[in-house]
Amino acid sequence: MIESHVDLDAILELKAVMEDEFAMLVETFMRDSSMRIEGMASAIAESDAYRLRELAHSMKGSCFNMGIMPLGNMCLTLEEKGKKGDIRGTETVLADIEQEYKLVEGFLKSTIN
Repeated sequence: MIESHVDLDAILELKAVMEDEFAMLVETFMRDSSMRIEGMASAIAESDAYRLRELAHSMKGSCFNMGIMPLGNMCLTLEEKGKKGDIRGTETVLADIEQEYKLVEGFLKSTIN
């Protein structure tokens, strides 16, 4: 059930507040998230803990603002690892983020179609 991945009340509230701009918000979130995920993969491959932390922090905030808490918490895990300069195991977390994002992305697309 999507409810375990997305706070439906938060999405409905955003949709009500944003009205016609909601679709643009969702499209921006999806575009930015895809770029951040690619950037995190690159940062991990280059052992760039600082960049990993920055990208994960940014995506975490976007997720929390959208009511997408599980994905945001996964980003928090990467942010904390990046802050410690420890990128061990980050590939696994990123794989989980990619999988979770695909699920969330499918739901978000359905909210604007």
